[in-house]
Amino acid sequence: MRSNALRLVLATLSVVATANASTPAAGGDFSPVVKSLVSQMTLDEKLTMVQGTRDPAYNGGAGYIAGVPRLGVPPLRMADGPANVYVRYETTALPQPITLAATFSREYAKQYGEILGRESRATRNDVLLGPMVNLSRLPNWGRNVTSFGEDPFVIGQLAAAEIGGIQSTGTMANAKHFLANNQSLNQGGGINGADGFDFIVDQRTLHEIYLPGFEAALQAGVASVMASYNKTNGSWNAENKGNLTGLLRDEMKWDGFVVSDWHANRSTPSIVAGLDMEMPGVGPQYPTGREGAKWGPRLKAAVESKQVGTDALDRAVGHVLTQMEKFGFLNGTRVPGPTEIDVEGHAAFARKLAGEGAVLLKNQGNILPLSAAAASEVLLIGPTAEQLAIGPGISGFESRFVSPREALQRSLGSSAPLKHVVGDELTGVAIPAEFLTPEAGQGAGLTRRASDSSPMGIDPGVNFTGDKALPVGRGYSWRGTLKVGESGSYALQVHSWGGTGVLKVDGQPRAYSASVRFGHGIPRKYSSVVPTKDGLDNAQYSVGLVAGKSYAIEVEGQAEPESTLQVRLAWVTPAMRKQNIAEAVAAAKDARTAVIFAWARSGEFDDPDQALALPGDQDELISAVARVNPRTIVVFNSGSPHDMPWRDQVKGILYLWYPGQEGGWATADVLLGKTNPGGRLAMTFPKKFSDVAAFDPKHPERYTGVNKQVVYSEGIFTGYRHFDEHKIAPLHPFGFGLSYTTFAYSNLNVAASGDGFDVSFTVRNTGRVAGADVPQVYLERPANAPIAMAPKTLVGFDRVTLAPAEQKTVTVHVSPRQQSYWSEADRGWHKAEGARGIVVGASSRDIKLSGRLPQ
Repeated sequence: MRSNALRLVLATLSVVATANASTPAAGGDFSPVVKSLVSQMTLDEKLTMVQGTRDPAYNGGAGYIAGVPRLGVPPLRMADGPANVYVRYETTALPQPITLAATFSREYAKQYGEILGRESRATRNDVLLGPMVNLSRLPNWGRNVTSFGEDPFVIGQLAAAEIGGIQSTGTMANAKHFLANNQSLNQGGGINGADGFDFIVDQRTLHEIYLPGFEAALQAGVASVMASYNKTNGSWNAENKGNLTGLLRDEMKWDGFVVSDWHANRSTPSIVAGLDMEMPGVGPQYPTGREGAKWGPRLKAAVESKQVGTDALDRAVGHVLTQMEKFGFLNGTRVPGPTEIDVEGHAAFARKLAGEGAVLLKNQGNILPLSAAAASEVLLIGPTAEQLAIGPGISGFESRFVSPREALQRSLGSSAPLKHVVGDELTGVAIPAEFLTPEAGQGAGLTRRASDSSPMGIDPGVNFTGDKALPVGRGYSWRGTLKVGESGSYALQVHSWGGTGVLKVDGQPRAYSASVRFGHGIPRKYSSVVPTKDGLDNAQYSVGLVAGKSYAIEVEGQAEPESTLQVRLAWVTPAMRKQNIAEAVAAAKDARTAVIFAWARSGEFDDPDQALALPGDQDELISAVARVNPRTIVVFNSGSPHDMPWRDQVKGILYLWYPGQEGGWATADVLLGKTNPGGRLAMTFPKKFSDVAAFDPKHPERYTGVNKQVVYSEGIFTGYRHFDEHKIAPLHPFGFGLSYTTFAYSNLNVAASGDGFDVSFTVRNTGRVAGADVPQVYLERPANAPIAMAPKTLVGFDRVTLAPAEQKTVTVHVSPRQQSYWSEADRGWHKAEGARGIVVGASSRDIKLSGRLPQ
């Protein structure tokens, strides 16, 4: 049917062009095929092309565009990313994008994209919602883990390479989130349509810092862009004409389609401003905002009443069809896609990338890699040593999950089990009845109620797991009060699988387990860093409780339609934490080497004074162990910087980030020296919170906001630019990372080349093992800069893998654009004249070679 309809379209192009001469054009420079299709669509069919709806053949994806079958226009399925294809089927959990960023490798980014694209095709998906190209402005931003770091040039280079990889497979990529979406606090939007502040960013800062990643994505031919939740310079991004039309269309001449972030659209006239598609869509299953979807029936009524012109709708449809035509959706020429996932091949890449992206931050006395003897006598501490922390919000092939402990054990080939102590409990234990009081105030435990709220008696607690799971499809709640015997910090937890669990404290929802995101997808075990030890999703709420005080507590559990429900109310108490640390210290005294696995799931809503600290008592744990064991190593599973108050006490620090489904093996590879860690920091690690531009205490407008505005008043001085400008010493600078080998730089040469300059130099491996280095080229500002400029700006980098004694000449081209600044007065780029230095470094603070640009 599709091919016949397309033949009809192609055969009637000339007739349509004549017959519709007086009809408003589809808008833009659309092809004859696209114009013909738009002209033949009814109003309802056009709306179908720009409005999400429920997928009748649901694959667990994020969004669905139904297409127009009678005209041969197929549907579009969208799946979330950006580290795996988020659908109902198992797909490869790659290391998180911050790991990819740490490699500084365009080739790895391309391969990363190819895997995402191929697995999209294998799972019936057409649009992959990634990469994320927002810049890391905050050290505690929850999205640092899915970012490419703090430098616009790095972001652009890796994004372009990944997009090329994704789209080479016939899958459309989506660059998100447009624009200046760099914090969650006060961004607004979302399912509840929350109010948000206006993010004020001047045009120079936008063009030099926050636009380059998107610009590189557009130049790479990205099919779509996602409009973000926040306001920018006066308008919500999903209806911001200055951004969606002025920047994307008029300035950057892009022809893809703009989709709203899920529940981000705020109005019906947003289609006039340049939004092309509203997601997630219409219907009761999508409770978008405070008033439901803003398009659908509302947009139809607006078009019929001529409040919205048909040209705006035609233009939006045309943008979607243009990409479908480019990718071969309309004539059957789409690149053939696989029907199965290459599980082994993709896993091999995931393992390699996790190791190559690991960043070695300290290696005193070359404590790493561990010798076989040292490894066999090692003590492992921490929950993520025993359980694999693949990364927040993703799921891979569970049959392949191997913890670092097991991977080390199997790599060593020893039958003697490696010693492990938890040190920092994540699973907790069921709350005993003695601390719980039912609703009536008599006895011990909690009152159970059916889904219709009718009472069913008293349970001693909520601990229905394993063979005690609750019946298929049923829902219950448990209510009462909690009273503790010791004041302190508690982790209150709701664990569930086979259905959702909700924990309420004093009437407020505080934790959700096994919940489905945004009304789409399927449950994942991502609520905590790792699931419970018995395989349940593990949602947690940390709170200070006062001894003797009663707290209203409620647990809601709802089984899935065809599943039994496992649900548990658990906690970790101050006494448990003290005992765990004491046991870790006792074991560390007798160990040859102690390897502590630290974890964090960063977010902005922490206490600012503790925003760089590890959660819970981990800093105390590490310090206590290091005091009794001089051979202590810390391995991080985190996506953001931490302040490391114990840094001088430990011998080794290794960042594994969130390493994906093969992370256990990758961790063992790096610890044992099978892989030389080749990662470099894509973001600056500050010593303290106030050292970061956005958290300068003199500038509350930069984060918490003033008068409902968040003002990026630091301008271009973010990340290493800010640290350089104000001569602030970081804990670890941008671009930093050690290796199991050493490198030397020499032979710097700077010469004019075309309309720019070529910077060439030699990198030599001076150590005894093979390894990868990431030399970085920075351009210094002129002595008499015409405008405020950063002391130096990254203009080039390469990743060089060398055998012992091997050397390679690296050449980086510096374009005129990289020597320029954005002039707000002239709305264009101006070359900064004057003598300028060029430097080559192993980090932004470790300069190896210096030269000058020729005049």
